[in-house]
Amino acid sequence: MRCSLLKENLFNGLSVVSSIASKNLSLPILQNVRMTAKQGVIEFATTNLEIGIRFTVRGKVDEDGEITVPARVFMEMVGAFPNERIDCSTEGNTLNISCSRTQTALRGISVEEFPVIPTLTQGEEVLCDAGDCIDALSQVLFSTASDESRPEIHGVFVHAEDKKMLFASTDSFRLSEREISTTKAPITPQSRIVPQRTLQEVERLLTRSGANAVVRVLFGENQIAFHCGDGEIISRLIE
Repeated sequence: MRCSLLKENLFNGLSVVSSIASKNLSLPILQNVRMTAKQGVIEFATTNLEIGIRFTVRGKVDEDGEITVPARVFMEMVGAFPNERIDCSTEGNTLNISCSRTQTALRGISVEEFPVIPTLTQGEEVLCDAGDCIDALSQVLFSTASDESRPEIHGVFVHAEDKKMLFASTDSFRLSEREISTTKAPITPQSRIVPQRTLQEVERLLTRSGANAVVRVLFGENQIAFHCGDGEIISRLIE
């Protein structure tokens, strides 16, 4: 892989996906970000096996390829670089990074060990404004239960029907509910319980995309996906 991109684009891509990458003694690959360069687009992806995040940025790709490297370390290194073009290339499982007079190498793990992030292509689709969705999440996420031993209230109930989407949460003491309008309704009513952590990541993505962006929500049988701008979040559901 050989590619070049602006520091701003690289840092933005890493900052979107790095929040769910964490140390895992049994699966060290989960702290890594998969960086894929292909046809003028660089994609960053992370997963914690419950949530998967993808984010794409534009760049110059001289040679297609991919690698996985520690997400937070990579982001911290990029943050220290000057606001100039950054060149990345791979040599085996090593990512070589150069910017201005700085050159460094980051040791990674084989891409073959990176978990497969599913792609949700079929399901009921709902479209809404990012600004409305951000407001709704800010008004219901705080009242989800903090105790994960009760998963059904550690998430947010989402119901879509007739160009309306309802968000509701409770910790058994408080109840929050907010309904927003949608520009596309599902063919049949859809009800799901979405994990709190997933919607926190969705709120971050939408805030970065801007209030005027369009959110595409895809309701699958066991998963839910949120698409906005250059980002996508897919997550398991709570029964």
